[in-house]
Amino acid sequence: MNTRVNVVSLGDWNQEKENRATKNDLMKYYSLLSFSELINEVSELTTQISNLKEEEKSELIMKSELVLNEFVNRSKENPEMKDQILMMKSLLQKNIELL
Repeated sequence: MNTRVNVVSLGDWNQEKENRATKNDLMKYYSLLSFSELINEVSELTTQISNLKEEEKSELIMKSELVLNEFVNRSKENPEMKDQILMMKSLLQKNIELL
């Protein structure tokens, strides 16, 4: 009988826990932003893409996906902003694809 065991170093485990805490904090932060602040966040993330190093890409992808999720949540609450939300969503998705 073969048993497969995944070995994770303590450093990797701590980093994963830290990443989850950071992601939760960012989700809360983005949910508190106004619509115009979310748009500014999209602009900031777009600007950062051109200056990225390889190791920074995964963090920026995570942030972009969180902002994207917040736009999706807001679109349910703000149907009158649908066109603007779709535009920002499209821009974020293109940014993620570029990474």
